[in-house]
Amino acid sequence: MYHLIFVTLTLISFSLNPILTFSHSFIHQTIKLGDEYDNGYPEERYHKVLDTVEAVYGPIIAAKGGTLTILRDFRDGTVNAFAERWGDNYRLEIPGGSSRYYLFTEEGFITLICHEMGHLLGGAPVKSKVISVEGQSDYYSTTHCAKKIYHKLKPYKTYEITTELENICSLEDDKDACYRLLMGAQSLANFLAKLEKVDFPSLSKEDPNVVTRTLSKHPKSQCRLDTMKRGALCHADEEDISFTDPDKGYCYSPENQRPKCWFKP
Repeated sequence: MYHLIFVTLTLISFSLNPILTFSHSFIHQTIKLGDEYDNGYPEERYHKVLDTVEAVYGPIIAAKGGTLTILRDFRDGTVNAFAERWGDNYRLEIPGGSSRYYLFTEEGFITLICHEMGHLLGGAPVKSKVISVEGQSDYYSTTHCAKKIYHKLKPYKTYEITTELENICSLEDDKDACYRLLMGAQSLANFLAKLEKVDFPSLSKEDPNVVTRTLSKHPKSQCRLDTMKRGALCHADEEDISFTDPDKGYCYSPENQRPKCWFKP
């Protein structure tokens, strides 16, 4: 029997520590590992992915005057992703269980990491001055982060290109990257749907709900998949991102703007 938990820690501020922010999402496995928690993903590849994230984002954060640290432990079976900023220190904590859970492909694992990076770098809309809301972190993950990682990291496994993927990516110049972005989004969204105890969401439909104000909490899994799909089709300059102006660094066309199931323009 396994105990599943999904948690978000919000902003904590102290006068002596001007910036202290957290984002934490996890399934905590409390008894023992089983097949559900071991998809066969190798430790060497886990470290290669995190090395790539460090190589890509270390300089980006350094250019902002910060330092990136990624805490890693492949033996930790918790399916977990954690982001923290303390002043100019940017930190991710990525236990190995995040890479080995049965619903995660490597692309899903990378999308999870990029979601957490999005809390730190994704810009407005924010839940504090320096941490992006959940939907925005999803949008950042595929608009900016995962594209950079896939450019540096070849696929771990061959994958099937479905008609659905071909249709969505038909106008993209880099179709391979588009396929991987969508597969990663689907993998992560399936994991989120399991937490919600609902059917897996679909790339071929979208959440019809329209919010009256922007959500800061986690949207539903279909809405989150919609957001990541639109990010995959968005091509914008990350250097333009603003923590006060959501219009900067992202897209506005119907097929690639933030969906209204979580975002109120």
